[in-house]
Amino acid sequence: LPLFNGLITDIPEPNYLPVSDSRIDLDGTIFPVGSVGKAMAHFSPKITAIQQSAIHGYVEPTTAPAPLDPKDPRLPPNSSPLFKGCEKHGIVTKNFHPLVLERTRERLRTHLFSKCKPLRSVPRLKLTEQQAICGDPALPFCDPLRWNSSEGYPYFKFRPAGETTKKWLFKLEELPSGLVFLGYHELLDGIISYKRKQRRLGVVQPTIFVDCLKDARIP
Repeated sequence: LPLFNGLITDIPEPNYLPVSDSRIDLDGTIFPVGSVGKAMAHFSPKITAIQQSAIHGYVEPTTAPAPLDPKDPRLPPNSSPLFKGCEKHGIVTKNFHPLVLERTRERLRTHLFSKCKPLRSVPRLKLTEQQAICGDPALPFCDPLRWNSSEGYPYFKFRPAGETTKKWLFKLEELPSGLVFLGYHELLDGIISYKRKQRRLGVVQPTIFVDCLKDARIP
């Protein structure tokens, strides 16, 4: 049975713009459902943010920043790394035999129960907002949010000028003992309140994910 069988009764579809408004056409087994306007579109940076170290030039590098721009001379002509990456979602994979999946599931389950000791003894532990956002040193693996990572879509579209982290979404107080959660930015607070009310009614609002290029060094 599905994990949330009977708990979720409805998953509403977002209101997209027509697919015909899209500026790209991806090859593969992909079924477009709509598009977003220019104001909400995601634009990937074409220049790497990776900085050269102090020893650059003294030691021959074995890696380099990955191509982000279709005009990168390392790429074939008219080859967009973003489009090529998105098209990978349209590659149909081969199915595994159900008996193979069941055998693998059982072996993994046995391994986890025999080798992995639980570090949280409290059953059905529900984190407080303070713990979920700022972490809890007394609770194993309860780390704070990674503030230097992206807010995610669509929140990064509303990042105030001058802000470089996602802390602007939270009202925080910095004490010698660590950060204290005081509340949410009104934008995030409204969305969280709405989604919680919807979930109590058995409705799960969809989460939109963005395909983007990873700014990393590759061989």
